[in-house]
Order: sequence, then structure tokens, then C-alpha cells
Amino acid sequence: MRRILSFTAFIARRKIASGLNNHVFCRGLLQNVKRLKSKPKPQEFEVPRIERDIFEKQRDLLIGKLEGAFNEVKEIETRIKEVAPFYDAEEDIAILHVRIDDFGLYVFKFDNKDQILYFTSPVSGVMKYFFDEQNERWISNRDKHLLEELLVRETTKYLRGYLNL
Repeated sequence: MRRILSFTAFIARRKIASGLNNHVFCRGLLQNVKRLKSKPKPQEFEVPRIERDIFEKQRDLLIGKLEGAFNEVKEIETRIKEVAPFYDAEEDIAILHVRIDDFGLYVFKFDNKDQILYFTSPVSGVMKYFFDEQNERWISNRDKHLLEELLVRETTKYLRGYLNL
């Protein structure tokens, strides 16, 4: 970003110094720089707090459901190599890894302290989810989409078989 700003300033000084005061050219460059600087950041919604035992229960239910669904698809899709849950009591986290050859790695990391699910996908990147107690769903804190819908959409497109959640 600094290079773009200094380049624009350099071009503007050269144009003015040489007497070729081309305002249209300089204004276009400056508008591009302003557009780069003012990228809107996605709005993140506040994560509602629920009781710890409810979060842990829903976490375990989701891990079991995901593990079962991916193992079911694993019977059809030979590229799924590993479906592995992991619990770490010291760090207070639970993780589920799903490794798929020639595609990537799905990681579901549950942070019990913050009550957040960090989902990493080879298609959509890293996202944060929270458990909505009223609707009993895992919802994105960025745009309020459902985790299950995103997973089914991604896996249906890239894998053989249907992820039955």
C-alpha cells in the first residue's frame, strides 16, 4: 500500500514538474488508491454466551454427527483418508480433522472458553460459528449462514456422495 501511495505521489510530482499537469491521470490513480484503502470489513455479530455444559453437549453432538456423515461418504469416496476427532483437556479445545486427497483438509476446532467453532475449509477458508440456542443450529457470526448448509454445498460439489447432516 505504501508503494502505491509513494508511486502516485512520485507520478504527480513528475507531471507537475514537467508542466504536463494531467489532472485526469493523477485523479484516476488517486481514486484507485482510495478504493484500495477503503475495503469494507465484514461485519461480525456478537457471539451470544450459553451455559458451558450446553455448549459441550452441542459440540459433542456435532462432532459425532460430522464424524458419522464423513465416514458414511468415505465408503463411496475413496479420497477421504482420515476422519479424526481429538480432545485436549489442558487447552480446553476439541478438534475434528477430515483429510481428503487432492482436495484439502477440513478442520473443526471448538474453543470451549470462547464458545466458538473455528471452521477451516479448503474452499471457503476460515470461518467462525456459534451455537444458536433458540434455533439449535451452528450459525456464522459474519453473515448468519448455517454450517450444515455450507458443508453440504461444498461436499456435494467436490465429492461423490451426499453428506447427510
